[in-house]
Amino acid sequence: MRHRIAGLVALLVAAAAAGADSPWTPLGPFDQAAGAPIPMETIVAVPNGTTLYAGGPAGVFRSDDGGVHWLDRGNPGGDGVERLRPDPFQSATLYAATRKGLFKTIDGGATWVRSGLEDQVVYGLAIDPSSSSRLFAGTYPQAGGRFGFLFASEDGGARWREVESAYYDWANSLAFDPHDVSTVFAGMWNGAVRRSTDGGETWTTVDQRPGLVFQVAADPARSGAAYMTWGTTVGIEGSIPEGSLRRTNDGATWDDVPGLPDHNAGSFLIDPNASNVLYYMANGSFYRSVDGGQAWAVVGPEAAAAELAISPGGESRYLYAAGPYGVLRFDLSLLPPHCDATPTTLCLQFGRFSASLALTGGPLGVPVSMQAVPVTSDSGYFWFFGPENVELMVKVLDGTPVNEHYWVFYGSLSNLMYRLTVTDTLTGATQVYENPQGTLASVADTQAFPNAVSANGANAQPPSRLVFPSPAIVCEPDPAALCLEEGRFQVRVAWQKTPSGPSYSAAAVPLTGDTGYFWFFDEANVELVVKVLDGTAVNGHHWVFYGGLSDVQYTITVTDSLTGATQTYENPQGTLASVADTAAF
Repeated sequence: MRHRIAGLVALLVAAAAAGADSPWTPLGPFDQAAGAPIPMETIVAVPNGTTLYAGGPAGVFRSDDGGVHWLDRGNPGGDGVERLRPDPFQSATLYAATRKGLFKTIDGGATWVRSGLEDQVVYGLAIDPSSSSRLFAGTYPQAGGRFGFLFASEDGGARWREVESAYYDWANSLAFDPHDVSTVFAGMWNGAVRRSTDGGETWTTVDQRPGLVFQVAADPARSGAAYMTWGTTVGIEGSIPEGSLRRTNDGATWDDVPGLPDHNAGSFLIDPNASNVLYYMANGSFYRSVDGGQAWAVVGPEAAAAELAISPGGESRYLYAAGPYGVLRFDLSLLPPHCDATPTTLCLQFGRFSASLALTGGPLGVPVSMQAVPVTSDSGYFWFFGPENVELMVKVLDGTPVNEHYWVFYGSLSNLMYRLTVTDTLTGATQVYENPQGTLASVADTQAFPNAVSANGANAQPPSRLVFPSPAIVCEPDPAALCLEEGRFQVRVAWQKTPSGPSYSAAAVPLTGDTGYFWFFDEANVELVVKVLDGTAVNGHHWVFYGGLSDVQYTITVTDSLTGATQTYENPQGTLASVADTAAF
């Protein structure tokens, strides 16, 4: 059977490419003359309704039917809109932060009046959730200069006073703590989070990252708790910008949210109708957590989005994204019944399948659950002893266009005794895979689960894009090369569709400092996982492990960049292999 898998994978990739539609629906507004969406920077969803406001370089647009039709509501200031923020008590009142000051409407955008700060570019804007007359704004002078400023208004924007200046910096995002409105967070352009606990009179830096803060968001359920996204913006050739989602539980101590990539951070949103549900964009994937950020699942491909919104006060059915392609909509109700991701459970195929791993050869034979890390909507991995040590890679593919089944692949980088359990949450069917002690296995089960359709007729959504590689330390960074074990070892893979056919370079994606994977046909389809460990303390050698999730013909080349020594591993056509070389270097 194994010699047929490569052909089946190729057929599947072709079928998916021909028939897959993005789960993100473009809503506009559209430039009728150019036939293209109008870029947007900010979006507001009015509570308990279908009214949306979106703003960007072309001004403000309003839709009263959930984005089907749009009205041009003007370009206050004439130079584009950076932020839209609604009055928490008056649905027709909102503020527009522009490059020519602040503007206000009380009639849903039909008319706009200047609301101060006319000599300032307004970036950050926040309204006190308990009193719509109290506002904070983060600005930068029109003519440039060394200082950005924080301003406060106590009368709905009629008058403003400076409460803080920032040398060579400005506040890009502002948020009130809804449980204690004397506490305000400011996300700064220099990567700092500043906080005031006395209503804006004094400010202190509570976190600092080497980039810029895109967004700060206060947790609506927990006083003192907040989130922020940050990232680097200046690209260095051969590297990928850093970035992450961070949070605090006390306003003072900040840490990275676990279970997410640590670069290419995107937009973030706390569901206004369920504060334990979080949404986050990163590395080409759209992540959701249903337990306050303890565990995450990939639920779709990333949308290029500056801001996200869900209408508060109702059912969280639609999520909206404002970005360079206008307003996009994600229908959350079409996600299949899916597993709840936990630190020990992977949710694959957009949550239809759950995968868990138990180490069954532990003390007294008691199974020990392993830690799970999602990678794409199709794939994830488990680690046993430490987060840097990937032990098992798992993927579930939709093979229904080929043989009416979902396929399970796994590749092991460990020979311990374990049990892998994969469950179809739609039907309840389960497959259990046992690995005996001393066995290093790669498995492809193309008959794992027969096709089944959910009650609303929906199958799994199209696959998301993959995590992009992070910069190497010693070996030369390259889209086709992994740099492992602190960059000392470079790994490349060449693969062939047929034994006599041409050779292609596989695309490389790092997972940890020791481990990464390669894809051949499609970036959502992980084919080979490779790990290099420093075993010198045990036997004086560096070890190479790899686990195949494909039986195509490929050659792995591992090079020690310190000594120039090279090891080559050949995988013949039709072979599905896991290998452990504990005397490699």
